Amino acid sequence: MIKSIDSKTTIIDKASYNNVDFEVLAYNSLEGPQDIEMAMGIFFANQTGLKMKQVRIRLNNGSVKTEAGSLYFYKGNIESKSNIGGVGGLFKKAISGSITNESAIKPEYKGFGEIYLEPAFKHYIILEINNNSLIVDKGMFFCCSDSIEVKGFMQKNISS
Repeated sequence: MIKSIDSKTTIIDKASYNNVDFEVLAYNSLEGPQDIEMAMGIFFANQTGLKMKQVRIRLNNGSVKTEAGSLYFYKGNIESKSNIGGVGGLFKKAISGSITNESAIKPEYKGFGEIYLEPAFKHYIILEINNNSLIVDKGMFFCCSDSIEVKGFMQKNISS
């Protein structure tokens, strides 16, 4: 599903769940370098078709969890919180975070408005889980609906 927003931005993937719209935006061209090195990088990125991508989340009285540090900015009437869960909960999340190489705390955002996560030259995959489990490699989590439980999982043996 590809839809141009304007001449510079395209929605390349989209999903909706529980009053939350997840969108992957791609920027068609990059502009505004601050120095010669950045200008060269932007020139070659544009020449090769490399696109900067960003996840936009639209909340309509919905809520989401994100990887810590992934927030770029948000606008609207949005409340943010980090649910630590007391000393025991923090210790459990710290162990899980050390297993997955991700932050122990997943910030939650709820309300009405738009959240923009950190732009990058990465690929983003939107998956609908539908009462199933999904095991991904270290560092793969970026954001999800607040109804999804995110936790670390240790492999039982080396061959798995």
